[in-house]
Amino acid sequence: MKFLFIDTETGGTDAERNSILSVGLAVISSSGLEGELEIAVMEPELSVTEKALKINRINLDEHVKIATDPSTAVEKILAFAGKWPDLLSDREKIILFGHNVIFDIEFLKRLFKFTGHEYSDVFSHRIVDTSSILRFLHLKGVFKEDISNLDAALDHFGINEFPRHQALKDAVLTAKLFMKLLDV
Repeated sequence: MKFLFIDTETGGTDAERNSILSVGLAVISSSGLEGELEIAVMEPELSVTEKALKINRINLDEHVKIATDPSTAVEKILAFAGKWPDLLSDREKIILFGHNVIFDIEFLKRLFKFTGHEYSDVFSHRIVDTSSILRFLHLKGVFKEDISNLDAALDHFGINEFPRHQALKDAVLTAKLFMKLLDV
């Protein structure tokens, strides 16, 4: 079975007001990383906060040089996901995986609103959230400390390969975390 992990970098924390700046997707199976894609997004009007740009280290001057419009970004996402028909596991819709994945999904829905595509035509309402899994395992007593924060979880499992807050790298890190959680 293959799993599709998502992470986004955004211009703030409010999906109604702030822009989505990048989407990272990683497909993973028991064999390892199967594919990855990162898309820089240029909304018609950018809405960003200084705090968000400080966290994700996105330079807007450089970003506008490489970013693509929302319609092209969604087409790339659909083409990427289409390479793995076995991602379709919930009545022909894709289940998304991630860490605090609801945040990323709200921004992905924002991206879809700019296009003629419907998020719900492609993606399931079901999700798998590694933060929730970690919190459950803590409540169950598997972990003595609450490591549901991504940095704490990555440290706990010794996954320290990339700097954080880059969409593709965080998607890959979360996929690796999930594979470790399968062994718990």
